[in-house]
Amino acid sequence: MVFEIWGYVSAIIVFGFAISVFWHFEKPEKIDKATFAEVRVSLNWSNLGEDSFERVLHSYESPTLSIDGDFAKAYAIKLSKIPTGIIDGAFTSWKELPLNSEILNNALELAMAAGNPNVKNWLPKKGELISPRYLVNFNRLTYYGHYTEYVSAFIIDRQDKILYHLEHKI
Repeated sequence: MVFEIWGYVSAIIVFGFAISVFWHFEKPEKIDKATFAEVRVSLNWSNLGEDSFERVLHSYESPTLSIDGDFAKAYAIKLSKIPTGIIDGAFTSWKELPLNSEILNNALELAMAAGNPNVKNWLPKKGELISPRYLVNFNRLTYYGHYTEYVSAFIIDRQDKILYHLEHKI
């Protein structure tokens, strides 16, 4: 009898702990709510710098409902200027499409697939990216064989001065 009671108490404690962990990691979906403070890291990681910021056009952050941290983020940031090193190709981390790597192309597809269907309305279409107007920069990429697990990619629209930052982990 005593062992049964302790079994029930232990089960309730474990269940309560599991719920508290889930509640701690849960984050609601955020659409078009990003501020300069939230996209500052995008400007710095892309080597554009904070002084090139004009405004956040669109943003998306997926809800985080899993303990392993699966998420998707996407930002469209209007720039006041683009450094000449990016425009003239001096920054070699920025590439024009098509990329000659299956891994990079798979990573870009994963990044472009991230998030809410509304995101696709303000991201450039994949077919549009194959032009000198756009440059791509992969900030971070984690893959196993040909399976992409995490990607952080930047796409810059040189014509409209827009930086897209796409981040996706599965």
